[in-house]
Amino acid sequence: MRFTAFDYAVWLAGAVLHLTILTIMARRKLIRELPVFSAYVILSLATSIALFVINETGDYATYFYAFWPKEAILNVLMFGVVYEVNQHVFKNYKALRRVGLLLFWCVGFVLLLVAMMMAISSPGNGANQMITGIATLERSVRVIQVGLLLFVVGFAAYFKLSWRHCIFGLAFGFGVYAALQLIAVALRAHLGESANDIWGKGTVLAYAAGAIVWTKYLSVTESTVVELRGPQKAELEKWNQALTQLLYR
Repeated sequence: MRFTAFDYAVWLAGAVLHLTILTIMARRKLIRELPVFSAYVILSLATSIALFVINETGDYATYFYAFWPKEAILNVLMFGVVYEVNQHVFKNYKALRRVGLLLFWCVGFVLLLVAMMMAISSPGNGANQMITGIATLERSVRVIQVGLLLFVVGFAAYFKLSWRHCIFGLAFGFGVYAALQLIAVALRAHLGESANDIWGKGTVLAYAAGAIVWTKYLSVTESTVVELRGPQKAELEKWNQALTQLLYR
């Protein structure tokens, strides 16, 4: 596909945002604290550059078979960020972390199973089946990301937490990206192939919106550890203690 001036501008803006995020994380020494998110940003930047070069050569077959596996890997990493956020939010609460880990693996298994079943049952050749499976996985991950955003909003509001924690910014950025992309997908499903351009540009702009949120939140000074104080801390500790007794009795 030939890039328009809009495509070049968005690609350049995306590369700048990726480099800005990585620079901020390196300066604040967050790469080791957030290894899955760091891997996602690095891979996203590297594959973006590689696909840009492939696209400029006009080798569309190579572009196709590079693009879709890249999407699969990035979606797995995005799902991993959900786990990473959970681990940081409940860092000081072992039982809550363990329940989160159990839910993570259960949901991950179901997602993989559904994607494989959709791929196998879809008509057409292997390439079409691959696209169907990855697209199903992608939509499922987006729904989970929106759910994570709603959870974080509810959690922060209930326990009166500061929104300046960068770990909340990761959830908020992915939630914005996922919600906007789901809207673009719904428009394409409703309008058909005539909305392909809207879907493509909407997806790119949705990601840019999420990246702007990450850049903003990663620039704040508060750590990735979510600290509770006063009655809120005591209440969460009661939840953790009750789960501990349930899990280890």
